Amino acid sequence: MVLLLMDATRAHFHGPTDELIYVDAPPERHRPGWCWRLLKSMYETRLAGRTWERFYTSVLVERLAFTRGLSSPCLFLRGKRRVRAWVHGDDFVFLGSRADVLWVEEQIRQYIDETDWLA
Repeated sequence: MVLLLMDATRAHFHGPTDELIYVDAPPERHRPGWCWRLLKSMYETRLAGRTWERFYTSVLVERLAFTRGLSSPCLFLRGKRRVRAWVHGDDFVFLGSRADVLWVEEQIRQYIDETDWLA
């Protein structure tokens, strides 16, 4: 069994927002009477955690064929490859055979930027 730990980079910027969120432009881009509409979630917005959770769940369940745990929504299992996943905030833990964990690492890199991988 191999354990892979992953810390996602800019986690809350991955999840698209379905709400209208407007922010002031940075000082160097500021124009009087103008503001910016966010297309993706941003840290310190009320929806940031929820949009991130929706995003990583869609990656694991819809794209990588994991099943979400019934007793805990942060636990996932991929039966065919027998990989277990645990998610807390922007941290992921994967447990399985070396080949299966390497497969998950390769697949998840297509969707989520990462800073640290420890195997």
